Amino acid sequence: LNSLDPDLYDAYYRPKRYGLSDALKTIRESKKRGLFVSVNLLVFPGITDTESEFSQISSLIKETRLDMIQMRNLNIDPELYLNSIPPPKSAAIGIAPFIRGLKRRFPRLIIGYFNRPSHLF
Repeated sequence: LNSLDPDLYDAYYRPKRYGLSDALKTIRESKKRGLFVSVNLLVFPGITDTESEFSQISSLIKETRLDMIQMRNLNIDPELYLNSIPPPKSAAIGIAPFIRGLKRRFPRLIIGYFNRPSHLF
C-alpha cells in the first residue's frame, strides 16, 4: 500500500476492476481467518507520514489487529510522483515520529523491513 487514502492509492496504482476497498477487504478477511497479515507500506516522506495517513493506518491496525508493517521505500522519481498525486490533506509529522507513534500505540505490532523467516510464525 502506498496510502489508505483512495485518491492517493488510485493515483499510484491506477487499478482496473479493483480498488483500495478490495485490498482492505482481503486484509480483514485474512485476519478473520486467523492468518498472520503483513502489509508493505510504501514510504514517501511528506506523503506517507502525514497526520491523516497516521490516523488511517492506526484505525486499520486497531480494527484488524494487523500483525506487521514492512516499511518499504517508494522507489519513484519524486517529481513524477508529486505531480501525479493530489496534495497532502494534512501536515507531515516525520517518518521517525510516525514509526514511534505506531510503536507506542500498538506495542504488539511488528515494524520492520524484511520478511520474517517461516520458523518464526
